[in-house]
Amino acid sequence: MAKLIYSAIASLDGYVTDEDGNFDWAVPDEEVHTFINDLARPLGTYLYGRRMYETMVGWETDPTLAEQSSVWRSRGRKEMQDRTKEVAVRKVVVSEFVSLDGVMEDPSWESPFRGEEQEKFKFAELAAADALLLGRKTYEGPRREALGAYTDMMNGYPKQVASTTLQEPLGWNNSTIIKGNIPEEVDKLKQQEGKDILVFGSADLMNTLMRHGLVDELRLMVFPIIVGKGKSLFEDGEDGRTLKLVDSKTFGTGVVSLAYRLETS
Repeated sequence: MAKLIYSAIASLDGYVTDEDGNFDWAVPDEEVHTFINDLARPLGTYLYGRRMYETMVGWETDPTLAEQSSVWRSRGRKEMQDRTKEVAVRKVVVSEFVSLDGVMEDPSWESPFRGEEQEKFKFAELAAADALLLGRKTYEGPRREALGAYTDMMNGYPKQVASTTLQEPLGWNNSTIIKGNIPEEVDKLKQQEGKDILVFGSADLMNTLMRHGLVDELRLMVFPIIVGKGKSLFEDGEDGRTLKLVDSKTFGTGVVSLAYRLETS
């Protein structure tokens, strides 16, 4: 019996087109183009909706498309070659659990996919940092006993909390409220000596840091589940931001870790 395979190109926040129905942000480079061709080569039949059919038929009727795609791929290679070498500095690393449809809120849905590999991965991630940066809701969420073996490490780390409603002294030891302008204060933290500054959860804080160019690495642990509703990791208005994949890892549970560096304009 033949298999029905669904394949799609999607943005990191789950969109297949922009608000005008275009997907020119998804132009593949040479490596991705070869990968897609290899996937399509053994297929015998294609099943399209009307809009996809009208898009794909152009490849048979417009001979300039293939040449145009080659030009775009060459441009992409040159941009990578011209990129200047980065200097290693203290990094702000955002680490998030997200569902396949981009939901990050109340990730109790991740529990069926836990495994020893992932636990070791998260321990190594925490060990590479020496400070935590949290939003109020994440700060007030499960900690101490609920964190299990994470407890001692996290309790010992200095924790900077972005909040306008909490009052000091805070109940979690080594915790301080960020006073004043949050982006400015985070930038000062980055100038200090130390290991990574780790952010997890805290979607509103993450989006603020992204807007100000303060996130050095975005690390997503993507779970193979469609939640269907809940808070999205990315806020509305993130239009066309590009990211460079710098690392990936697939776990036996079906979870995939994707690490991205934000491209600068």
